Order: sequence, then structure tokens, then C-alpha cells
Amino acid sequence: MVELGALSGRLPSQLSGGQQQRVALARALVYKPDLVLLDEPLSALDKNLRQQMQLEIKRLHSTLGMTFVFVTHDQNEALTLSDRIVVFDGGEIQQIGSPEQIYSQPHNDFVAGFVGDNNMFWVHALLSEENSCSLRLAGGEVVRARCDGRIDPDARVRFVVWPESLHLRDEEDCPNTFNATINEIIYLRDHIRVTGSLDGGRSMLIKLPAEDHALVPVGRRVEIRCREEDCFAFQSPE
Repeated sequence: MVELGALSGRLPSQLSGGQQQRVALARALVYKPDLVLLDEPLSALDKNLRQQMQLEIKRLHSTLGMTFVFVTHDQNEALTLSDRIVVFDGGEIQQIGSPEQIYSQPHNDFVAGFVGDNNMFWVHALLSEENSCSLRLAGGEVVRARCDGRIDPDARVRFVVWPESLHLRDEEDCPNTFNATINEIIYLRDHIRVTGSLDGGRSMLIKLPAEDHALVPVGRRVEIRCREEDCFAFQSPE
């Protein structure tokens, strides 16, 4: 745990909110319970300390053998800490699964839009197999995506592709292509967030390595690529 020895002479009321949170966590764990409920325990911490504590809680969970029920509104925190995630909306369970399943195989619009960044829009199904389908976008592009079971032919379905899966480099294993015009670029040290407009009028978010900055000046028309396995489609009520 994060050291608080220098503050041992203080009363709880004399500690900061973040320090009180850490003391409360230590008090909960010292009795070695079978089940620990953590209701947003890191909400009062600054970003760096929050990230440190996430890793510490994950380590404690692994070494102590306790069951942790961790409640959070922070999607990245849920993906970082969890072995299994339950997504709620309005008090009802929307999906249960591993972090990878929740992120890459959402069951509905809410889960897809709530967990992480993604591009999600309506498309038309052309052909569906057991775990793969062909889709037509509003701009006329035909792409392939993973799907969980068969999709009805000619159905309007939700298509999801993740920003970090998109790139501008021509690679043989990336048959899906999107034509877009670059509208905005935000530099974030290790990567850039790029917003582009597809031919069909929809906006697309792209996360690229920082070294690709020179490839995407605002106003340039580009061809964006991704792999079939980095796209997902599911039927959803309109």
C-alpha cells in the first residue's frame, strides 16, 4: 500500500480526502474478509496516484485471494482492474463478461457507447456467416466485420470500429478501407487524436502514433484502413 507513516500522528479529520480513502481501504483489508465492496474508492485521488493505486489494488487482489466488487463510473478503470465486468444501465444488467468481451463484443448500443472510445454507426448487412459478415456503409464502402452469430440479410445493423485499430499504412491484412477528409488533429504526446469526415457524412475518430502527425494535415483526403477482426457488428433495435 502507499506509505502514510509520516502522517500516523494525525486524526482522520486532519487527512486529505485521498489520504482518508487510502486509510479506509487499508482498514477494510486488514481483517482479511472473503468479500470486499469498493464503491469508487479512488475518486478523490489525483490522476498519477489513482493509476498507482489501480495497480496496487490489482496486486492485492491477486495476492490476498479475496473477492473484490469494485464499483466505478470510470470505464478505463474497470477495464484495468477487472477479471469480470458487469455493465448496468438504469439498474438493469446490460452485459457480463471479461474486459476483452465487454470492449470488443458489445451486446447493445449502451455497452458499445459506454465502454471506451469507438466509432459506431448504422450500416446495411449484405452477407452473414457464422462469425463474420459483409456490410455496406452510407458512403458505399463494403467492409467485413466480426459478428456474434448470423445477421439477417439486408438488415440495418450497428457497426463498431475502435479508433486505435485504424491507420493510414497500406498493409495486406487490412482489407477494410474508409475514405475520409481530416477535420481536426489533437496532439497527445504518445499519439494523436484525429477526427475525419467519411464520404457518407459520418464523423470518425482515429488514434494514430505521434510519428504519423505529418501524414494527416487538416483538409487532406486520406484512405483509412483496418482489419476485419478489429470491427464488430450486431443487430440493435432502432
